Amino acid sequence: MADEDFGRMIPFRFLEDMKNKFVDTFGDRAKTAIAYSFNPDFQGVIRRLMESANDPRNKQYRSTDSKIYEINEEIESTKNTVLESIEKVLDRGEKIELLVHKSDQLDDQARKFNRHSKKLKNRMLWKNIKMTLILAIVCLFVIYFISAMICGFTYKKCGNK
Repeated sequence: MADEDFGRMIPFRFLEDMKNKFVDTFGDRAKTAIAYSFNPDFQGVIRRLMESANDPRNKQYRSTDSKIYEINEEIESTKNTVLESIEKVLDRGEKIELLVHKSDQLDDQARKFNRHSKKLKNRMLWKNIKMTLILAIVCLFVIYFISAMICGFTYKKCGNK
């Protein structure tokens, strides 16, 4: 006997489980046994099965008992899927923000590098021009010195011929 609020499925599942446990436990001996001879051995199993069937949290007996439970399970599953999707989108958003920040930093560094390289290029150009001018002046001085030694410092020896 069961209360009406249990419905029809819970008692029938309970009886099916009890039959399966009995057959698993006693097997062929049950066919030749005297009535109530297995009662002391099987009484604990019956008690555990009854407690399990009466437990409202036990999904084994109430899983397909009502359409409401199935709908609630589907809603929970959908809710979990949506939450996971939202978490993934938020993670992507954070990653995108991080990439934007890093790209801004790289852009700033590239501009600084460009400025410093132009300054260095200008410094090296002026240094090269100075060295070229110094070399040209030294060469002219050496040429003057050699020509002055040959022609004299006033160029009187080379100019009268």
